[in-house]
Amino acid sequence: MDEAARGEERRRSAIERTVGARKKARAVATRYEKFAIHYLALVQSSTIRLLARRRERPLSHKA
Repeated sequence: MDEAARGEERRRSAIERTVGARKKARAVATRYEKFAIHYLALVQSSTIRLLARRRERPLSHKA
């Protein structure tokens, strides 16, 4: 695998892990809120929580 393909695979993997982590937030996964503005707030708060968790415990590999 060449360097460009590895970089692309790492980016794709990071996106898949992020989507998977967001799905763990039950309200986001089930689209619990009816109103778009409330749902956006849920997505944003779950993203902030995810980023804070990753900042405390970074991923094992460096991109």
